[in-house]
Amino acid sequence: MNKVDTERLKHLMERMNDFFHQPLNFEKKEEVMSFAMEIYPEIQYFYYDLIPRLLDSELSEDAHKRIIK
Repeated sequence: MNKVDTERLKHLMERMNDFFHQPLNFEKKEEVMSFAMEIYPEIQYFYYDLIPRLLDSELSEDAHKRIIK
């Protein structure tokens, strides 16, 4: 994972931790929905783009190692 993606992930995790660390936020449906809509594009990027690429890379390396053995 490159430095930009690492920083993006760290920022996303910090925002989610800050939001979910405050139990009173759960009582405000509009704020929860707003927060979810705001961060979903980042979640979507990591889940549908970055993680599959990382897994494909790891699977390719594992397959290559098995072939060499």
